[in-house]
Amino acid sequence: MDPPDLLVLPVLTLALPSAAYAAGQLAGAVADAAGRPFVRDAVLRSVPASAVATRYVAPLVLAPALRVLAVTAGALVAGSALVEALFGLSGLGELLVGAVRARDVPVVLAVAMLSAAVVVAGLLVADLAARVRR
Repeated sequence: MDPPDLLVLPVLTLALPSAAYAAGQLAGAVADAAGRPFVRDAVLRSVPASAVATRYVAPLVLAPALRVLAVTAGALVAGSALVEALFGLSGLGELLVGAVRARDVPVVLAVAMLSAAVVVAGLLVADLAARVRR
C-alpha cells in the first residue's frame, strides 16, 4: 500500500477534471433552483443562506447531482487507466490496459461491463431520487 502523500497527484489528476465537469453541469441546475419563487420568498423572509441552501435548493439539485456522479464514476474507469500508467500504480486501469495489449477480449468486456453497470446503477438511483421528490 502506498503512503497517502504519494497518492496526492493521482487523486488530483482524477478529481480536478471530474469536479470541473460536475460544476459545469450543475451550475444550470443550481441557478434554476435558486430562481424558483419559493426560494426567492425564503430569501426575502430573511431565512439564513445555509437554511435556504439545505432546505430549498439542495433537494432540487439532488437528482442532477446523482446523474453527474453516475456518469463521472463510469468515466473514472477510463481515466484510471491513464493515471495508473502515468504514476506506475496498479489497479483496474492497469488491468484494462494489459488486457487491451494482450487482446484479451473477455477481460476488456468485463471491465467495460463493470463501468457500464456503475453508470446504469447510478442513473437508476438518480431517477428514483427524482421520482421520490415529486
